[in-house]
Amino acid sequence: MIQRKCAVSSCRNKVELPERYCDAHKGHNNSQYNKHVRYNDDNKKYSQFYHSTQWRNARRAKLIEQPLCEVCLAQGKYTNADMVHHIIELRSPNGWKHRLDLNNLESICYECHNKEEHSYSWKNRGR
Repeated sequence: MIQRKCAVSSCRNKVELPERYCDAHKGHNNSQYNKHVRYNDDNKKYSQFYHSTQWRNARRAKLIEQPLCEVCLAQGKYTNADMVHHIIELRSPNGWKHRLDLNNLESICYECHNKEEHSYSWKNRGR
């Protein structure tokens, strides 16, 4: 099997591909992502919102109202919705005030959500 060095710069352990971290650093990737992306100062407000009871209730209400993916439905396909998407992005200038508005929410499947463009995402900041 092909091996490479652990992705932690100070570690000299070898791991088999496709792994990136040795046994000593297995959770390192998730903890680094949480520290630098999910819970950094820019994203903390949004992370707290998505863990709130208000959001869970709004999400549940939307999925009860429309359990099928609205994008697939418009194309004549019947697919169960896996998640609820904000039509006006949460990070956009007007998004925060519409965050719990059921008319701003869309039931959507993972496949369709991954095709959506998220222009206000942290990933697209510098573009």
